[in-house]
Amino acid sequence: MSSYPARVMRTIFIILISAMFCMLNSAALATSQIIFQNDTETPLSHPITPDPALIEFILSQEPDDLEQVIGCLNDLEIPRGQVNRLFSVARVDLNGNHRKGYFVRPALKPYCFAFYGAHLYRYWLVSVHMVDGKPTYQIDFKNGGDGIQVLNSRTHGMHDLIANYALAYQMYHVRLQYDGRQYKSHRCIVDEYDNGMVTKTSKCTLPE
Repeated sequence: MSSYPARVMRTIFIILISAMFCMLNSAALATSQIIFQNDTETPLSHPITPDPALIEFILSQEPDDLEQVIGCLNDLEIPRGQVNRLFSVARVDLNGNHRKGYFVRPALKPYCFAFYGAHLYRYWLVSVHMVDGKPTYQIDFKNGGDGIQVLNSRTHGMHDLIANYALAYQMYHVRLQYDGRQYKSHRCIVDEYDNGMVTKTSKCTLPE
């Protein structure tokens, strides 16, 4: 039997989740305010022109994807020197010290498959540090999933995060906290959906 109806239903579910993303009132977020959020299908609300040096840094950290990125550039007839057009960037101050920080994601248009999955996307939270008077980039957190939220609460000086993952008719919300060296999972909440409505919220362990 064809799996077409199942794929259609899954696509509809993901669209509904994206549309309701800003309205979620999961227990995982009950005590914190969201200061930044994004998901797979939503363009950044205040994008900035990506710094070519920032994008080259991201690509240098993802060498396994470079061949696919070059393939996208060729297919879209974009010069290698304009690779930053494949990304979208917004300012995010992850450590609250007002130094430059960025959220980097693949652009929706032009679309490059290298950093997308069936419904997820990859993203990076990057901070800028001055070393000998020159800016140096550092990836504070990178991930692949269905969405990300930066909270106003902080742990060891860094804002807490919520990473979101869709699985069948469930949405997992994984709260991450900084331990002084890196972000680690702190707790997980799963919302179960029926007809686009949350029917149950419970604690969970993120599936492999």
